[in-house]
Amino acid sequence: MLKTVSVGHSLRHAAQLKVRTPLAEIFVHSPYPTETEWFGSEEFAYLVRDELNIKKITLLNDPGVYVKYRVKADFSKLGKRFGKSMKQAAPCSKRSMPGASNPPLERGDFHRTR
Repeated sequence: MLKTVSVGHSLRHAAQLKVRTPLAEIFVHSPYPTETEWFGSEEFAYLVRDELNIKKITLLNDPGVYVKYRVKADFSKLGKRFGKSMKQAAPCSKRSMPGASNPPLERGDFHRTR
């Protein structure tokens, strides 16, 4: 619950929205069920809504509906680490993100050769 409130305040600050400004809804997701157990208790949900001045809290099972991942390789850092093998490493970074069309990298999928 504290993490949700803390992140909510941080997001409001980043968007320059004061807590006095009511919001209609927030979406909450965590891959760890223990972080969203408070959602089942109306008392705790009320405290979060009151603290963040939000009308409705929605628990998301699949955030992929709202979130898209995009990976862009930092070639200056890849060049230092992989040297001549950098061109081999760049396409691998796209496979390591959730939601990418290729399967994620497994340990040992890419080897640096000298």
